[in-house]
Amino acid sequence: MQPTKVITNKVRFSYLHVWEPTTVEGGDKKYSVSLIIPKSDTKTHAAILKAIEAAKVAGKDTKFGGKIPAGLKTPLRDGDIDREDEAYANAWFINANCTTKPGLVDRDCNAILNQDELYSGCYGRASITFYPFNSNGNRGIACGLNHLQKLSDGEPLGGRSTAESDFAQPVEDSRRRSQTKPSSYGTIPTHTTAADGRQAGVQDPGRADPYPGKQQAFSRIAKAQERIHHARL
Repeated sequence: MQPTKVITNKVRFSYLHVWEPTTVEGGDKKYSVSLIIPKSDTKTHAAILKAIEAAKVAGKDTKFGGKIPAGLKTPLRDGDIDREDEAYANAWFINANCTTKPGLVDRDCNAILNQDELYSGCYGRASITFYPFNSNGNRGIACGLNHLQKLSDGEPLGGRSTAESDFAQPVEDSRRRSQTKPSSYGTIPTHTTAADGRQAGVQDPGRADPYPGKQQAFSRIAKAQERIHHARL
């Protein structure tokens, strides 16, 4: 393998644009990804540093005029310093891009065709190559994206959600709701039985009487019938 090339261990993909090229600030359209590398992965970190040094040597004569400049820009950055993002905490990161579509495969090296399978937040490995550049006095080392291999799913980044997370809460079963229903007369049980203490002719104390003059009318009728009865006697 060429000294400027690295195959990472398991990293996290962020700002993933590998299905269609995108442009940033009017620049050329490119495929790109941000690789989040845990600081515990010292092997990948060491391999990247070594490849960056090899890219510096490669560009000494071709890009830097026979001398490696001090303070060259490099693509390896510290997530704890350069990003205010929880996903980048305790991690290094590299932004890699390319002008031709990268190869995209799964754990078994089968081509990934479904765009939903590869997204910002999932985990995998990356094949990347470092190269020197000198453009209008802007000199440094950049990272080219070769291929990506997805290894496992992860919590989506950038606002994307999964069906599992959206429907994690069980649906409310209307049959489990309280056996009462609202009414303009107060709360009325849906089932009235003698066992409930509400027999015919007994006013429910928790329910307003829809005919407030009914009892008085019955009383007047009863008294009139009583007078008629005594008169007949």
